Amino acid sequence: MTIRDLEPRLKNFKSYGSYCMASCPCSGHKHDDENQSLSITVGNDGKILMKCHQNERHTFEEICKALGVNQSELMGDDNAPALPAPKKLWDSEQAYLSKQAEWARGELEAVYIYDYGPYKDGMRKAKIRLPNNKKTFRWYTLREDGKVISGKAGCTHRLYLRGNPNDDYIILCEGEKDVDSIFNLTGYTAVSVEDGAAEGEDPKDKWQQAYTKQLTGKFVYILGDNDAAGRAFVKAEAKALSGHAAGVYLLDLSIMWPEVGEHEKGDISDAIADIKDADQARGRFEIMVNERQEFIQEPKEEPQQVPETALKICKASDYITAGTFDEDINYFKAYRNRKTGFPNIDKYLTLYPGLAALGGASSLGKTTFAVNLVDSLAKGDKDRDPETVLYFTLEQLPIELVTKSLARMMYEEGYTDLKNTDIKNGATSDKLEYIKKMYAQKIGCRVHYVSCDFRVTAADIISTVKRFMDTNQVKPIVVIDYLQLIAPPAGFRGSLRECVDENLKALKAMQKENGLFVLLISSFNRNSNMEPVSYEAFKETSMIEFTCDFVWGLQLTVLDAENDGFYRKQTTGKTTSTADSSVDNKRRMLTRARDAEVKEVEFVSLKSRNAKQVYTAFFRYRPEYDCYIPYDKDHKPDWNMINGEKPQRQYDTPNKA
Repeated sequence: MTIRDLEPRLKNFKSYGSYCMASCPCSGHKHDDENQSLSITVGNDGKILMKCHQNERHTFEEICKALGVNQSELMGDDNAPALPAPKKLWDSEQAYLSKQAEWARGELEAVYIYDYGPYKDGMRKAKIRLPNNKKTFRWYTLREDGKVISGKAGCTHRLYLRGNPNDDYIILCEGEKDVDSIFNLTGYTAVSVEDGAAEGEDPKDKWQQAYTKQLTGKFVYILGDNDAAGRAFVKAEAKALSGHAAGVYLLDLSIMWPEVGEHEKGDISDAIADIKDADQARGRFEIMVNERQEFIQEPKEEPQQVPETALKICKASDYITAGTFDEDINYFKAYRNRKTGFPNIDKYLTLYPGLAALGGASSLGKTTFAVNLVDSLAKGDKDRDPETVLYFTLEQLPIELVTKSLARMMYEEGYTDLKNTDIKNGATSDKLEYIKKMYAQKIGCRVHYVSCDFRVTAADIISTVKRFMDTNQVKPIVVIDYLQLIAPPAGFRGSLRECVDENLKALKAMQKENGLFVLLISSFNRNSNMEPVSYEAFKETSMIEFTCDFVWGLQLTVLDAENDGFYRKQTTGKTTSTADSSVDNKRRMLTRARDAEVKEVEFVSLKSRNAKQVYTAFFRYRPEYDCYIPYDKDHKPDWNMINGEKPQRQYDTPNKA
């Protein structure tokens, strides 16, 4: 039996290569163990190992009983390839290594065994630590009779490996120590090349064709050291595997270990040692793997024949006299009352047809803001006609988006006893039933969600929009959540940045051709989280400012330069010194602002082609109720949540039908 055989028996199963997590099947967990406290991996002997990290009484035997399997079924395959593990050194081997360390005037630090699977030639690599803390290596071969031979003559090239040679998911790192660190921490199968990166050497010379053969057809995650040689080696490895591996992904060590910038030549082993707590390090490692970047080989540039395009020439006087100018004016006048429903934004903005981008840092509520906006547009009011909305959701499920709407409407009606999580967990009440009916009649009837996976391309979105327009004879507000998750066009071989820019151009062409208002949700670069909203913050694209008609960003108000001193007073009780504007202090202020029950959020306009260009609007964001509350930063907000006032009822009683 394999881990894949266990998967159907487990809830909330998630695979991270050879290391998996799931809900523990034993009884006694709160909320059916949604936190996935059960880890599953394969030991060096091929045995499937399972451990509940929340309840020590849930032994391996108890877990097997709960799953309905016999322990003997998980004992592994006797014919499986041997997996490398630390072994006791032969006396002759120990004597040889002692002599090598003595000659180098250093100390033996580690021995890395390259025997596994089909490789049984006794190839070994010893690491010796020198007095100046530098290291040197000695290759040798251990024959079956115990005789030691210096060097590795006659041995075939292969990767150093810990884990299962047959695993489809492999972590490729720079050295044997990192391989051991990753495997011991996570259970991932990890490999490294025989000779790692070195400054001044061409990384292509270190990569052997045998490595490519070993990794062909596998999903390879590459993690390098934090130095120029390591980064160059990662690039060389990725290029060598492109077209051979099933997938090549790059891991960013700074995601797991933000302090890596303080450690020149820092590596994964340093990260694990610095974090200290194994569970915390394992969790951060999983986050790093989840935020991998796919490596896409840049195509070779070849000269292309650019076909000539017949461009239409329009004489300005003819544009006036022929009536085209008046037609275009009337076209824009038709949208003069299309507003967001947020009064602090609507005094600057009209939603004329165009392409808009809304960006923000992770977990700041970009999707929640978009859902608030969509519901306002779909509902309309006495001054605004209700709009039809077509919402492409690539990240969240419709249940999550509708729950946001219901939680917000409950809050707006003054029903604060149920929060988002309560509704999602199945809580019921007469008030909620009333809100659900009201949502269906006044908002949900005009909002259409399109649930997408990561294979959806811009062409898929464009064809769906056109089909929707033809079927319903209406021009919808189109929302795409979010931009960076749209898949590359068929046959596209450029970089991720080029892919995003290509999708942007295609969506702009669709918007312009059909006269639509299209809103793109965009993520921000991680290194922009501590800086005010800017064009540079938008992730993996350089085309936002040129392609979009509207460019907006959300940021914590503490990042607003005008409010910086004010927020220092709020967090410290007094105005701080200049030194208090350090990175650490800024990070502390951001953490307080981000973790607050009521978040102060600033809407920043960087560009608006048909209205005021640059302006700001302020909101109080209640995550537990998925509600953005507009307010004037110089006056009391409309709904003073700090003092606990309940908002006014926003909706009429729904029809009984």
